[in-house]
Amino acid sequence: MGFLYDNQNIYMGLRNGVVQGYDNNGSPNYSAGANPSHYVESSLVHENNYYVTEQRAISGGSVDLVLYWMASGAMVQQSAINEDIKGVYSQTSSTIVLLTNDVALNGKLTFYDIPSGLTSSPFAINVGQIDDCLEISAGVYLVAEGGDITLINANSWSKSSYLTGIGANKIWYDELTNELFVANGNSLDIYDYSSKNFKGNYIHTGVIKDVVFWYNK
Repeated sequence: MGFLYDNQNIYMGLRNGVVQGYDNNGSPNYSAGANPSHYVESSLVHENNYYVTEQRAISGGSVDLVLYWMASGAMVQQSAINEDIKGVYSQTSSTIVLLTNDVALNGKLTFYDIPSGLTSSPFAINVGQIDDCLEISAGVYLVAEGGDITLINANSWSKSSYLTGIGANKIWYDELTNELFVANGNSLDIYDYSSKNFKGNYIHTGVIKDVVFWYNK
């Protein structure tokens, strides 16, 4: 139900509540358990200290943010979010940023303070339902909403239009080539991130659900 690739390790959240990690040889190297009747969807390895998880109730409804120790897999703390978490990101050693859709299906940016376990939303981003999001750098995010792409800066509490009217549903960023990939159904557009210039298009036979960058070493 959830999949994270981090530093040559893979972490999977299974519907039966198990969180299982594997190293690059396929050997199990991490294990934790979700709350009863919950499964892990979005997740984040934070500062190599915490495994941060979005845990959703199998029957629907409740959504919790749950932190585990990376060293042991033991639960550290949790907080009720009860919103659809679209992205989980590290901002500082003590702060995690959540991009969510609230109950009214409006995009929202939330700060989670690890020492206190409390959340706050002092910056209203005023965007519609977030379809997808990604991190460009610490505190700087692109969100696909309403077919547009908006840039959110959590460091300066600002937002700006990035690309409009392009039907963006899913987005990916290749930091090595500085290219932004934008999917709409079976169509994949490629842009230069800095200039926003259109570079090309690919049409697939089915709906494009994911893009993975594979670098030769």
